[in-house]
Amino acid sequence: MRFLVLVIATVFLIVSATFAVAAPRVVVSIKPIHSLLSTVMQGVSEPHLIVRGSASPHAFVLRPSDAAALETADLVFWIGAGMENFLVDAISGLAPNAKSIVLSELDSVTLLPLRSDAEFEPLGDLDHPENDEAYEEAPEGHNHASSGGVDLHVWLSPANAAAIVSQAADALTEIDPGNGPTYRDNAAAFQLQLAALQSQLIAQLQPFRGTPFISFHDAYQYFEASFGLQSAGVINLSPESQPGARRV
Repeated sequence: MRFLVLVIATVFLIVSATFAVAAPRVVVSIKPIHSLLSTVMQGVSEPHLIVRGSASPHAFVLRPSDAAALETADLVFWIGAGMENFLVDAISGLAPNAKSIVLSELDSVTLLPLRSDAEFEPLGDLDHPENDEAYEEAPEGHNHASSGGVDLHVWLSPANAAAIVSQAADALTEIDPGNGPTYRDNAAAFQLQLAALQSQLIAQLQPFRGTPFISFHDAYQYFEASFGLQSAGVINLSPESQPGARRV
């Protein structure tokens, strides 16, 4: 009798393994998006991150492991061509069958225009390379100002982060309905954590509302708008070049 039970259990495990659906293969471009997707996929799988370490998406070259991940991907999450220009040709060439989700194009994601105030513009001759030996020319093809005038640091808005997580849960559930409840539960738990964090930040940043500050690069507009902060300008106008001494 015990032998029969063992045989039945073994057959059940083999049949279950045969018909089990593999977790979707997900590729994400940059760390903030990887953090959001990892939260949604917790308990199921881990998305592959392309831009790792201290690398910048503005001047990135795909590694063989990244190309291999794209070739087998079911879903690719990225901000858009103005942020990860290197992915435009890579997705079309290496992942033509993957579903590409451009987060900056989601209807639920609110976009802000690139700022063009004097504090965020070149300083005329002071920024000209002939007048500053410390000036470094930016490489062509990696300028996220080419995003059609849109600021692409969208994840720094809590509302946008929540929208991205919700859309990710929907996209994952569509191709992996068996794990749909897990994706949706993870997304719901994240929304609660995000709401608590937002309340905490509102209280912590309240004393600094309206206090001008300077940042190195203009990457925080969404965060500023969410919490009533006021940027007075930036030191570096482009992530692809170093500011000269006169600019600083």
